[in-house]
Amino acid sequence: MTRLSPRSLRRLRASLKKSESQRTRAEPTSKPYTLPSLQGLLVDDLDAPDDFDSSTEQDLRMMVRRDDKLTLTETTYKVKNRDPSLQLDKGAYVVCLSIAGEWRIVWASCDTYEDLLE
Repeated sequence: MTRLSPRSLRRLRASLKKSESQRTRAEPTSKPYTLPSLQGLLVDDLDAPDDFDSSTEQDLRMMVRRDDKLTLTETTYKVKNRDPSLQLDKGAYVVCLSIAGEWRIVWASCDTYEDLLE
């Protein structure tokens, strides 16, 4: 085991104290981290997979915020369902996160908005 001299020990303690104060102090200009996410409507029904290791997928028409309201775009993404208890109907509004290179559904509405797809 290496022993530190009293001077080195004081320097180490001062350095640790300084880095601790920097970690706990929030910078007024810092911005919150935003996760890569998608929101939109399912183009067709989405079945539940057999288990967590498998998945089902469906196209999602992306919604974006324009002029302070959500607007459905023509852009589509393939989204995956890995939840064996989740089955969704066409027009379901879902929110997806990018997880392990896939757009995975993390929240879905109970209602459907199929009329918006036409």
